Amino acid sequence: MKATIRRSIKVIPGLAFCLLLLAACSSPAPTPTPSPEPEPTLVHAMFEDTSYYGTATASVNERIYASDVVVRATLVTATKDVLTFNAIEYLKGSGPSRFTLPASAGRNTTWDNREALLFLTTSAGDGASGGASARPSAPTFQFTDTRVSPVIERREYKPDYDGYQGDLPDGNTMDSRNPVWVPSESSGGAGGRSADATGSASTGDFISHGNPSETLTLAELKAKIAWLEGGDGSASYRQCIIDALDHERVIRDSMAAYPGSYDFPVKVIEMVSGLPAGQLIDARAED
Repeated sequence: MKATIRRSIKVIPGLAFCLLLLAACSSPAPTPTPSPEPEPTLVHAMFEDTSYYGTATASVNERIYASDVVVRATLVTATKDVLTFNAIEYLKGSGPSRFTLPASAGRNTTWDNREALLFLTTSAGDGASGGASARPSAPTFQFTDTRVSPVIERREYKPDYDGYQGDLPDGNTMDSRNPVWVPSESSGGAGGRSADATGSASTGDFISHGNPSETLTLAELKAKIAWLEGGDGSASYRQCIIDALDHERVIRDSMAAYPGSYDFPVKVIEMVSGLPAGQLIDARAED
């Protein structure tokens, strides 16, 4: 017969309290993590002044860029609807020896007897080759509209800028808001000399802008065309041209809107074309 042995443990009340106290001390309560105060939201507001957009007329560079044709020419006849010119020299693009343009009502006839530089686009349907057979009522070319040029459209001025915003009148002469008919300073051809049939380069100045008056020589115009139409054909060169035209447009608009804001001396540095990368251009200390 097996004897059953029972063991009993008696817990002394004071000891139970100590055990509970030790258990509580061995597992301390977590310390509350303080919540950081939310920082105030900062709102950055930027304001771009667009009030000066379109204050200036297009630069000569911009006119060249927007045109299919740039030609030296003399006016032969003018009717109410059609202007007929003799071409002396095509500086950009090509065309017939005699071509026509649409006449605008109330145009300024002051420079009709002078050789001129014309900035043109090809007319839909006729084009530059349709001069010989084109009807008198169907112009060979159209005057380039530089009031809203590709430079402006690319810069996405719209809707802030939807065209020329200055005070010059409508028209195509150099004293208008679309200065694409640029006359020589003197009658009888640029520089006071009649242009010859061979289209020899004239040495006189042409009035590129009327207000304020600005001039350029034929050599300067040809250099601008060579710069805009030249290069190595790479995308980087074309992007350089675009950036330069964009910058020029901003500067011209700013100068027209805020006269005197860009009256500072310009430092000119000459460098030889084709220098290798890293070539030092100018080491003179600034005054």
